[in-house]
Amino acid sequence: NLEASKSQLVNAIAATGTSFEDAELEFEATIDRVLHYAAWADKFDGQTHQAPLRALVYTRNEPIGPVSVVAPDECPLLGLISTCLPLIAMGNSVIVKPSESNPFPAVELYRVIEASDIPSGTWNIVTGTTEELEPTLADHAGILAIWHFGTEENSVAAQRRSADNLKQTWCQMGRSVDWFAEPSFEFLRMATQVKNVWVPYGA
Repeated sequence: NLEASKSQLVNAIAATGTSFEDAELEFEATIDRVLHYAAWADKFDGQTHQAPLRALVYTRNEPIGPVSVVAPDECPLLGLISTCLPLIAMGNSVIVKPSESNPFPAVELYRVIEASDIPSGTWNIVTGTTEELEPTLADHAGILAIWHFGTEENSVAAQRRSADNLKQTWCQMGRSVDWFAEPSFEFLRMATQVKNVWVPYGA
């Protein structure tokens, strides 16, 4: 469905001055990113550890639950996909605020999501300014984590607000990310929480 909407998405990426060549490169990288996380959806499993007693410890990677994402301003399609799909692949639902400087790819993506087999409520896109939406996302008790790829100032504000409800936070504190690089394993690790299951054995 993404490939069928290529022209609309490329035009949306280029709407704020990006060249069409760069917009096409971002679109192709987005397709690769979708395939990358689709492949990981059933492979990021736990491990078995030998404990210092007569037991085995199984570590299970489980979803966190509803997670909000403040997507990066740069690479409005690739950045949004790269931050949302690891969460969805690991079984979380996502509420994402897309790029503030160019939300048009996210609006086009919404049509693709509606036409795909993504379960209702799994992927929610809310457009608006960070100042308007960030307090609601950070304060909401039903959202269990927030990923923030905005400025350092806004990242610190999100962390402070999230402390009231013990929300997990993963903030880049204004650091730049190369969205065209090979995806970091850290995204999958941060998209899960580990449950340890202790299994005693022997006499």
